Amino acid sequence: IWVTDTRACQAEATIAVTTPRPIELRDLVIKEPSCYRISDGYISFNTAGGTPPYSYEWSYLISENTHMIWDQGSNMPRVNGLHAGTYTLLITDAEGCTLERTFDFNNPDPVMVDLGPNRTLCTDQAWVADASIPDRRARYQWTGPNGFTSQQASVSLKNEGTYSVVVTDSKGCQGSDAITIHRNDVVIEAEYTVPTHVWVDEPIIFVNVNNV
Repeated sequence: IWVTDTRACQAEATIAVTTPRPIELRDLVIKEPSCYRISDGYISFNTAGGTPPYSYEWSYLISENTHMIWDQGSNMPRVNGLHAGTYTLLITDAEGCTLERTFDFNNPDPVMVDLGPNRTLCTDQAWVADASIPDRRARYQWTGPNGFTSQQASVSLKNEGTYSVVVTDSKGCQGSDAITIHRNDVVIEAEYTVPTHVWVDEPIIFVNVNNV
């Protein structure tokens, strides 16, 4: 830069204008929730660039265009206990420069266990309840009336009561279901009449003559 006064005297000076490095995230690690509706996700990183010290503001998307700020000013660039959802991070350095990042966490598929509707069994009947899932390393834990327990995927149920099963897949995620067994031990009596003879290839007709 040149400066000239009224007598035409001049002076020269050099001024260096620098731009600080932008704020950036380094060593970013994102772990999404491991199971359906489980809050074990986390985000961690190191901050570089800008002008330290930094402050961090975390917010969670509640609904469209509505955020809930749940951590403000923390000097720890890591958050734990995250479930599925959209999180926004705002970093501000000592000069007021900012960096904003958004992270979307998906919900893993639930462990689906379906034992079907409750059942009513007749005399000498049993119901095979199948809780198996497409995971060869899954574990099964059944409980029921009269101290009933089993670790099989499917069980044969005869006694009245409610039976519950908890299924744990190979990742440690769990699903559960229950079924109630009722019994109806009323003996159904039936008396039929049949013709004494029929023609070849003709149908045989049975007639129930019991009034009950």
